[in-house]
Amino acid sequence: MFETQLAYHTDGWPPEDLVYSMHEISQMGFDGIEVTWSVAESYADRIDVFMEMLHDEGLELAAIDSPLWLLTPDSKEDEKERFMAMGRFAAAVGAQVIVLMAPRKWPDMAISGEEWKTVVDFANELGSELNELGIRLAFHPEIDTWIDTRTEIEDFLKHTAKESVGLCLDTAQMTHNRINPANFYLRFAPRVYHLHLKDYSRNRQSYPKRLKPLGKGSVDFKALVKALDKKDYSGWVVGELDLPHDKKLNPGGYAKTAHDYSIQTLDLGL
Repeated sequence: MFETQLAYHTDGWPPEDLVYSMHEISQMGFDGIEVTWSVAESYADRIDVFMEMLHDEGLELAAIDSPLWLLTPDSKEDEKERFMAMGRFAAAVGAQVIVLMAPRKWPDMAISGEEWKTVVDFANELGSELNELGIRLAFHPEIDTWIDTRTEIEDFLKHTAKESVGLCLDTAQMTHNRINPANFYLRFAPRVYHLHLKDYSRNRQSYPKRLKPLGKGSVDFKALVKALDKKDYSGWVVGELDLPHDKKLNPGGYAKTAHDYSIQTLDLGL
């Protein structure tokens, strides 16, 4: 059985509850956390404080993620510097992955070939520069973004440098788009740097309402684990349930469900 480290994403908690979320995640037995870009930005000049927070809870930073804002000739360098700042923060605290998501689609507006090329070129440039810091760039396909469907994902991988741009495989996103996560991983294993575990239910509701705690939906996680084992996956496995912040919701309960399911049912972890 391959060995991996388990993390949980803090985005289920309100941003002001970062310290509390880290404590809850630690107490459940996770090895690390993933955070959004705003955390890296907030602690950019207080790296020692953030490292102490991790140390106090016995956690590692698995990754930092951020959407890519719409690129224009005037914004491209600013966006690259924003991601490079994340990369420098990640390197300083011992993380090895930056997760990047494509810009959102405007309703009923087709993406031009030039816009597509801009995103691909940006990913190649950013991935190469992050590599110099010892950081890997993992692209995260997401619902209603420029890179979402099977064809778009495969085209993106075809036109990006395999040595510097990889993929963050999100099980719910892929299942929603009728992509079998296990089969996709077997085909593109060398390009998969990072993994988000989310369960998904096939119903007629909007996408956010189809997201479920691990083991409560229709994703075949056991098949995925067999695929990961076959190809000896070595990255982080990150549990996530990115629902809107709501006092009625229980992110800690979802995290515990994810940990118990990952350990007891899927036999993941060191």
